Amino acid sequence: MKRREFLRSAALTAAASAALPPWQRVAMAQQGVEAPAVQEDVKRVIAVFKCHLDIGFTDTQANVMQKYFKQYYPQAMALAAQRREAGQDRYVWTTGSWLLYEYLEQASSDERRRMEQSIAQGDIAWHSLPFSWQTEMLDRSMIEGCLGLSTALDKRFGHTTIAGKMTDVPCHSRGIVAPLAAGGVRLLDIGVNPASTPPEVPDVFLWKEPEGAEIAVLYHRHDYGSVVRVPGSDLAVSVMVRSDNSGPHTMKEIDDMYTGLRRQFPNAKIVAGSLSDVATAMESTRTRLPVVTEEIGDTWIYGAPSDPPKIARYREMARLRGEWLAGKRMSVGDATDRQLLRRLVLAVEHTWGTDTKRYIDHDHYSPKELAEYINKPGYQTMERSWQEKRDDVDAGVANLPEGLQREAKTRLEALRVTAPDHSGMQVHDAKKEIRTEHFELMLDPATGSIVKLVNRRTEKTWASQKHPLALFTYQTLSQADYTAFLAAYVRSKQWWAPQDFGKPNIERFHAESREWHPVLKQMWVQEHPERYRVLMELAVDDAASEQHGLVAWPKSMYLELVFPKTEPVAQVTFYAMGKAPNRMPESMWLTFMPETAGDPKWSFEKVNQEVSADDVVRGGGRRMHAVTSQFACKDGADRLMITTLDASVVALGARSPLNFSEELPDLRRGVHVNLFNNAWGTNYPQWAGGDWMYRFTIAS
Repeated sequence: MKRREFLRSAALTAAASAALPPWQRVAMAQQGVEAPAVQEDVKRVIAVFKCHLDIGFTDTQANVMQKYFKQYYPQAMALAAQRREAGQDRYVWTTGSWLLYEYLEQASSDERRRMEQSIAQGDIAWHSLPFSWQTEMLDRSMIEGCLGLSTALDKRFGHTTIAGKMTDVPCHSRGIVAPLAAGGVRLLDIGVNPASTPPEVPDVFLWKEPEGAEIAVLYHRHDYGSVVRVPGSDLAVSVMVRSDNSGPHTMKEIDDMYTGLRRQFPNAKIVAGSLSDVATAMESTRTRLPVVTEEIGDTWIYGAPSDPPKIARYREMARLRGEWLAGKRMSVGDATDRQLLRRLVLAVEHTWGTDTKRYIDHDHYSPKELAEYINKPGYQTMERSWQEKRDDVDAGVANLPEGLQREAKTRLEALRVTAPDHSGMQVHDAKKEIRTEHFELMLDPATGSIVKLVNRRTEKTWASQKHPLALFTYQTLSQADYTAFLAAYVRSKQWWAPQDFGKPNIERFHAESREWHPVLKQMWVQEHPERYRVLMELAVDDAASEQHGLVAWPKSMYLELVFPKTEPVAQVTFYAMGKAPNRMPESMWLTFMPETAGDPKWSFEKVNQEVSADDVVRGGGRRMHAVTSQFACKDGADRLMITTLDASVVALGARSPLNFSEELPDLRRGVHVNLFNNAWGTNYPQWAGGDWMYRFTIAS
């Protein structure tokens, strides 16, 4: 998240920096930041004013919403009206469609009337997207459905909104292009967290996806916004974004911004406008923009596995929604869909809780210390903020009609985890091969992973001792891991950056970089008329590390394999039982490292679009992806397809949540499904515990 204390990047123009406090401008001068050259050939400047919305972070979700509703919206309306009525340079405050939609739903009649007047006067504008989300956590129809909020506002007020903005998250998946384009969005403005490494893309470009859909992109690589010259035109765009939940600009800030813009563009007509105004002004330049066709990806996606139950329930609801759409029980973006999505998608909005720096210390990390401090006020605030996001899934369900609501509750209830039952099964010697209708199978007597998987029809071997499938790993991280990650990824040297992206003080607890695999305790098999079932009980066996008190692997684990006799698939379920909360950085994985004749060719389904591992821009999300449902390994004519129901994020090559590199991954080291990690700070869950279940399907 952007901090008010952050020194803005050298790439920001004088127009942007003019509104900063004097101490910040002095600091910029001390670092040699120079004002940009005067550009006399620019004839048009559109100024867009916005505040970065974190639905959380600075406070709880509920309190943040109330601050906008009771303080920021009234301030913005009053400020814009005052300047308009006085004949001053206009102030048009832009907001995401979700926040405005919610305000109009919840406002009193007087508040609603005032907002309607402000919109009619052009003082308040909205953009197409509800808020900044982590795109890879959505499917295509969910993105299309979320555009329904903006569409509803357009119909209500007679507008046509054709531009969207997301801020903070460094970038997004190419899969966003098609649904935005189909929804009439012509421009996407992206502002970057100033600490994060940006991808290597132009400041203005046309993003095209394989099926031909395209959107124009304004990319602010150093901050939430900046002044951007549109190539091949006399147009410049100034996107002025105030910091996290800090409200509308002050009168002086607005005046200073206009003064700075006039200094930089002395021959230009400078007007305040919306992002849709920018999109319209850019239409004639689209054919001259540089083109990007690759995946870019989200380098923040490693935070998503920090809350396994929330993600499992969210993904279940996303699948159920897809079934309802297919069955024509609702339509994308209709009133029922909007009622569901306006709460459900908050679960993957880019803010997952309150600020760790503000509410908890950096002195209590071990499971024992965490248990002692978890009832302290700050710790309780953090936990409540994470629970708010989990509750958003249920709030979305509660908005549904009774029949759909009942169906959703049944599906979510089925996710309650209990240890698998082995009654009626026979004990099996893991050293003995198992032969099913479609596969020859061997399990590792040491770890329980699949070390032989042969498709009996094709005779293709997918697993061996050196190439295991479904290998569990518990991992801890050290200060050295974080030092390397901060050096590779984090640009800012400001105090907040290593606190957000690191784990301050873990070296005092002798945090180590280490991995553990389980041991196989027991194994059972059972043949049914329709299927063959294999069940293994696993455990990590290291009493000394447990005694040391810094690890919290699950107390017991089970790996269940079910082989239907009707098709060549393996239904895999991994159970993690009795996981204790732990604030020390830790991660849990299930590794898939198929045996291939040559280098494996991996592809990943992201936002319902296939992305090849080698088709990602430098500086983008090359090492980690969130998949909509499946990923695949191709070896010649053979293909191994892995579907993941409950876990979304995979790491390529290196098995680490701190897996950032500008280089492509070594895919010979496999793909690792991240079951859980608490590696990030900022506002993601810092600890989690309970009983968890992860379901997969392996098809050959």
